[in-house]
Amino acid sequence: SYTTPPAVFVHEMMQIAVKEVSKKLIEFHFAALKLEGILQSVDVEDAIIGGKLNFELLSLKEAYEWFNIGYEIEKKSGNYSLQRICLQYLKRILEKNEAQIVNQIEKYISICLALGWNEFHNSSLINSIKVYKDIIERLKDRQVKQALTINAMRAYEMEVIHNLLTVYVDLLWTKESIEMFYEEISIVTNTDRFLFLINRFILFCSRSNYPEYGWKASKLIYGFKSKKYPDQIWSVL
Repeated sequence: SYTTPPAVFVHEMMQIAVKEVSKKLIEFHFAALKLEGILQSVDVEDAIIGGKLNFELLSLKEAYEWFNIGYEIEKKSGNYSLQRICLQYLKRILEKNEAQIVNQIEKYISICLALGWNEFHNSSLINSIKVYKDIIERLKDRQVKQALTINAMRAYEMEVIHNLLTVYVDLLWTKESIEMFYEEISIVTNTDRFLFLINRFILFCSRSNYPEYGWKASKLIYGFKSKKYPDQIWSVL
């Protein structure tokens, strides 16, 4: 109710209030630096604490280093939840300065790609789409285009389109999947993965009320020339 808000909500409000007040105090800076001195760089929770402390102190370089350490630790263990925290902060740190994104665009796109895939595995498919669409918009920026080589730009475009297509197929968004298939058919590099996706999509269409989309996807294969994978192509058809 309005008179008795949930305990979780009250707790979160208290956390925000304490953070906003304490970070303005000189004692907070001293205590934060003291705490950072005892943190262990081999422990992911310590790395996240170190990152958050420095982020609040606006020591962004140090915050980036801590979160990057945390992400690398969890990338090996496969803990997507803790990876997500680190990646979200790494993205926010680079976004603090638009010029920084342009100067470190490859690092930024790599972080976003990792975050998009992480959201996908965390079952946050809509968030994953938002991240990938953000990358597409970044790649359209004139300054970003000037900062990247043609090969690097093409490689990023292929990866983000393919990952976005994977999410659309998983969500069974037929119209969006077909549009993305048309984009990928001209730039596909990972044939096995592409054929797996299109096969899965066509099977879904044939067993549902979307035969026209299945037919459109099937016709795409006719324009896909590959001597290496004729069996896979004909199995789809």
